[in-house]
Amino acid sequence: MWGGDPRITRTGSVAPPLYPAAYLEVIAVTATDQRDQLYADANRGSYIALAAPGVDIIAPVLSGAYELLSGTSMAAAHVSGVVALMLERNGMLDWREAQTILATSARTPPEGAAADRYGAGIVDAASTLGSLK
Repeated sequence: MWGGDPRITRTGSVAPPLYPAAYLEVIAVTATDQRDQLYADANRGSYIALAAPGVDIIAPVLSGAYELLSGTSMAAAHVSGVVALMLERNGMLDWREAQTILATSARTPPEGAAADRYGAGIVDAASTLGSLK
């Protein structure tokens, strides 16, 4: 199922928690644009752990082409890549440790932004990897 229950038509701040993102064991990600502003249709809620770039991301599509795509799936892929780099450095990390490191190394949202909608902040790969021993 792409993006949760296809019967749910409400997105962004009016959407109910979406699963699997809202499960405790999942690092739930919301999407930001090039100015670190939240994507209008991005997931929001207390279950969001982090924000990451997710607007106008170049991605492969059918027929060997590429398109600019937007959404939390794009942002989640960004965070997954950072977690993969973390695991390369320390293959013993569990999801709780990974989420804690991501949260403590995240960048602060831009001034004036509703910081509570960004989870712990905006993922910062360099800071995250720099914090690993």
